[in-house]
Amino acid sequence: MTIARKLAVLAVAGAALAPLSHAAGPTRGTETVVYTITKADIVGMLDRLELQHEPSEAFEGYEWVSSGDYVLHVGPQVCDVEGLPPGCFALSMLAYWTIDQEKIDDALVAVNDFNRSYYLTRAYLEELDAEDGEVVAMIGRYAITDAGVTLAHLEDNIVEFLRILDDFDAALEEAS
Repeated sequence: MTIARKLAVLAVAGAALAPLSHAAGPTRGTETVVYTITKADIVGMLDRLELQHEPSEAFEGYEWVSSGDYVLHVGPQVCDVEGLPPGCFALSMLAYWTIDQEKIDDALVAVNDFNRSYYLTRAYLEELDAEDGEVVAMIGRYAITDAGVTLAHLEDNIVEFLRILDDFDAALEEAS
């Protein structure tokens, strides 16, 4: 092996072993990368997406979004952890539909079909009140921020979740 070839091999090996650093920031795009989010960030995203919303009564710190047949809550998770930067490290989205008692079996089929088709969003049935038998179909999605994301990326997650909710709504209708 020639000296030039040995030097080339050492240069490649050295580059491969060099520690990676995120300190330089993103290598593409011009948007600011965030590592935590706030309630104000969430409200801003919903406003930019032109979604009607108001503070949720069911989930403290969440926003309730009016979306037709289902109820959608969007809010922060994993907030103000001791020893970590202030803010929240995840965006949580949760939607639910009330299911008529006689349609539970059909809804279960729709939930199972949905879960086989969608990997980043999960659906399930939950009995809210055992006495009156109230059952809801719930869908949740969770986007973490602690590795760094843009608010536009989180907005894209909300838009995708809304599209998936429409798909699931149609599947529930078709199943019943």
